[in-house]
Amino acid sequence: MTSAEPRPGDRVAVVGGGVSGLVAALALARRYDVALFEGRDRLGGHAHTVDVALAGATYAVDTGFVVFNDRTYPQLCRLLSALGVRSRPAPMTFGVRSDRTGVEFAVTTAGSLFAQRRNLLRPGYYRFLAGIARFNRLARRARGPAADATPLGDWLARHRLPDRTVTDYVEPLCAAIWSCPPRRVRAFPIGFLAAFLANHGMLSWSGQPQWRTIAGGSRAYVDAIARRLGPRVRLSTPVVGLRRQPDRVLVATPAGVEAFDHAIVACHADDALRLLADADDREAAALGAFAYTANHVVLHTDPRVLPRARRAWAAWNYHVPRRRDAPVSLTYAMNRLHGYAAPRELLVTVNGGGVAAPVRLGRWTVRHPAFSVQSAAVQRRHREFIARRRTSFCGAYWGYGFHEDGVSSALRVCEAFGVSDGLVDL
Repeated sequence: MTSAEPRPGDRVAVVGGGVSGLVAALALARRYDVALFEGRDRLGGHAHTVDVALAGATYAVDTGFVVFNDRTYPQLCRLLSALGVRSRPAPMTFGVRSDRTGVEFAVTTAGSLFAQRRNLLRPGYYRFLAGIARFNRLARRARGPAADATPLGDWLARHRLPDRTVTDYVEPLCAAIWSCPPRRVRAFPIGFLAAFLANHGMLSWSGQPQWRTIAGGSRAYVDAIARRLGPRVRLSTPVVGLRRQPDRVLVATPAGVEAFDHAIVACHADDALRLLADADDREAAALGAFAYTANHVVLHTDPRVLPRARRAWAAWNYHVPRRRDAPVSLTYAMNRLHGYAAPRELLVTVNGGGVAAPVRLGRWTVRHPAFSVQSAAVQRRHREFIARRRTSFCGAYWGYGFHEDGVSSALRVCEAFGVSDGLVDL
């Protein structure tokens, strides 16, 4: 085996076939002997497209990664362009149905804000909207070390934002973006949240980027990468352990143990930590700082999960149940997002336990990172965990938890392998 410094021709094991693993394997494959290990029988991770047949037509529906934009997803856009993958404009509208307070609205037009016409005559509703404007104004100023060290819950209490603004807007918006319960959102650092919301134009009524979906579903880019990698991909081959030695990394699978010069671990942080048979204190502390939320995803055609007021329907529809101890749910209106004119509503609901079996088209469980002040501090040290002990870590958890973050983290790893622009001439 070679020295610990990566050199062209070295054997590299990439563990995990989500976006980070795919990008790392693809970018390095021209200069390194790469093997990509994926435990499941498909690549893509959260990029998962399902074909739905309705009335003689077939609709490709994304059930995980759905949207991106050209302002805050520059590396993903470069990847799609290099692969020749097309995309189309998509609406990125947000609506709320709160059975707890009875309010229904969508942040799309003035008409959708007043989807319930009775709210035109309710002073309390105008106070609610004023609370949203105040949140936006305060969040735009939430920058710097103090904001990075302050959980959202503490920040909300300090500024005494109205309860209704918090429960019917702030918590639903943030919980919808990160697919996690409101109680976990309250642990996110306000600096982390505010930076994301500001960058995506979500702290004002205008200036949002143009969102897009991938034509034919996200599998289009996954398939394009898979074709280029060819036999380097090992599906249904879960890695069950990694052990580092001075001159090699031993990768254990059900088929046996194989030696590589380097390993790139491109899976969830907690999974990465479990794989390490010899994690040191720095690795354990860093990877252990990230928590995850398990979410149940249902693809279905039941519009009863949407707001009762049709004017409040949006691309993202958040449902606050009447009981405080009941789980909240989020429904993506896929006809809107994909631009389909399907004869029935194609919907993807996260944590929608009430969707009846006859209208279910598929069910899955996925996990999303839930961030904290501690995890945000670790993120700023990502480069410390690249090409260290012959091991590099990448994944969307090193950023905001989205596809762009997965691509960017993989490219940072590739730089340590001497591949400074891994998306050129794919």
